[in-house]
Amino acid sequence: LEQIINALVEVSLMGYSYSILKPILKLKSKNKEIRESLGLIKSSLEYAFPRIPTEYQENARKILNDLENIPTPTY
Repeated sequence: LEQIINALVEVSLMGYSYSILKPILKLKSKNKEIRESLGLIKSSLEYAFPRIPTEYQENARKILNDLENIPTPTY
């Protein structure tokens, strides 16, 4: 599941289709596993944001805005 979510975020980040991520985002409040995966992605995107090429930063902002209420996992 985590690999699938990562791939969907990558596709969205590259600007191909943000709508492909919407069904996963709808499940974030209902499924703990999805929420945890999205939390990891959020953490990674926040860390990598300054190094994301400018042409993809707007897509990263959209994703981060949608992940705003997702807690980042602590290990």
